[in-house]
Amino acid sequence: MSTRVIASALCLVSLAASAQRVGVLEGKKIAVLEFSVGAGAKVQSPELLSDDCRGAVAEVTRSEGAIVITRENMMEVLKATGGQCKEGECEVETARNLGVDLFVTGSITALGGELILSIKAYETRKGQLLEQKRASAANERALLDVVRPTTAEVVRNAFGLGKARPASAKAQPNVQLGSFGESGKDVAVEEGEEVVVKFESEPAGATVSVDGELLCQATPCSKRIASGRHEVLFQKERYSAARLYGVATKGAVVRGTLAPKFGWLTIETEVPGISVSVDGSEAGKSPVNAREVDEGAVEVAVSDGCYVRTGERIAIKAGERRTLRLAARPKLAGLKVNAVDEQGNDLEATVRVDGREVGEAGATLKVPVCSKEVSVKLGSREWQEELKLEEGKTTTLTAKPGSGKSAGMVAIAGGGNVRPFKLDVTEVTVAAYGACVKAGKCTEPNTGGNCNWRQSGKEQHPINCVDWMQAEGYCKAQGKRLPDQAEWQFAASNGGRTQFPWGDSSPDDTRAKWRSQDGTSAVGTHPAGATQSGLQDLSGNVWEWMANDYSGGKELRGGS
Repeated sequence: MSTRVIASALCLVSLAASAQRVGVLEGKKIAVLEFSVGAGAKVQSPELLSDDCRGAVAEVTRSEGAIVITRENMMEVLKATGGQCKEGECEVETARNLGVDLFVTGSITALGGELILSIKAYETRKGQLLEQKRASAANERALLDVVRPTTAEVVRNAFGLGKARPASAKAQPNVQLGSFGESGKDVAVEEGEEVVVKFESEPAGATVSVDGELLCQATPCSKRIASGRHEVLFQKERYSAARLYGVATKGAVVRGTLAPKFGWLTIETEVPGISVSVDGSEAGKSPVNAREVDEGAVEVAVSDGCYVRTGERIAIKAGERRTLRLAARPKLAGLKVNAVDEQGNDLEATVRVDGREVGEAGATLKVPVCSKEVSVKLGSREWQEELKLEEGKTTTLTAKPGSGKSAGMVAIAGGGNVRPFKLDVTEVTVAAYGACVKAGKCTEPNTGGNCNWRQSGKEQHPINCVDWMQAEGYCKAQGKRLPDQAEWQFAASNGGRTQFPWGDSSPDDTRAKWRSQDGTSAVGTHPAGATQSGLQDLSGNVWEWMANDYSGGKELRGGS
């Protein structure tokens, strides 16, 4: 079975009327504008032609419930609105001033000794041309004979009224005219056949009203309605409504396309990941892709606390897709780092902020206010410190060996598949872990047996009896992490060059706390067992958790 689709602003198809039919043009107002006469066309009474046209419109639409405006009423309205014009957009404007739904126009021109009549029918609101037809005549008298039939054909085609019924055939002699035949058995049926109609819209989710009554809350949907002509209205928030006219038939699909009242705006910034706003409301971090923005003026700005507020005011059209790229200027702060050695002597050193070289120690440097970390190379060690800067103000720091965020750490250059990293010189002490517990960032470990927690005199011993989650939590609280197996092995073997941290000699009590049943020793009390880079206790004392898994569980290294 074929499927009918109603998808235009005005889609009219004919259908046989039911016994209790409502006119196709019920309540619609129609105006016939006065005919225009072109140069060279010899027409003395164009008003007679427009009157005949008006009469034809009234005759054809009378049974359909239309209201045809008289010349007198039309002229009275036009006097108040500035009169009537006779071509193009001006005709549409005249019809709109009259407040009519549909209108018909006529024009007469001269061509090759003949008069050419053009009749047009329009829908007023959109100014849409529905139908047009031309006819020719030798003179004005002959033109009167073609106005009515030409107008009638234009109106029927434009408004979907079907063809006029042919005149009855003349009665033949000795033939009895009239109805004849038997009366068949009657069947009782419900008045007004109903059909199932499917309603779709682009975009989906529109409400559907039929003849002013809400039928569907959201498209797509299928509903049973009376067959015949209907007005269908699709509506959706932030979209212009779509109004369609058509006939409901079995299997019909009514599809409406709604025009958005907004545009789509993509926002990019020179530096990605920056917060941006639209008309003062946060829109997210850049890039913001295809954000719906109401038509009209809109203000788009960088709203990130780390960047100077800059932006643009632009105009967005309904249905427009636009990309806007904003400049990103970071807010600035001053930073001065003085580098000194253990005795307090000033050193020349390069200052890096977030891994980028920004200048020399001792100078006041301009850096982004949201910079996170500063570092200075002090001999074989690297000094690091977290930054908390304030816009427009200068922060002064002193880089000294053994201080800063990286105090107690050794930089490992890495090699092969191992990237450069830093490792604590000693194992984490009971005192250090206790400070984390006190700060509420770590949980208490187990006690009893050889566990060092809450054991007097063992504050500088390594913390033990902690599970992997506790070890990982401590590292995170310090802004660090657990080493993985490859990193730990690289450090303990001096880059793979030795069998043990101290070299290739066998272990003994001077190099490590090993083979002992009497618990642990204080960290760093076996300097002879240090690696070439100064790391202590990588062998002996306690086992150390690794970041990665081994044989279904977390891996341990070191120990005795």
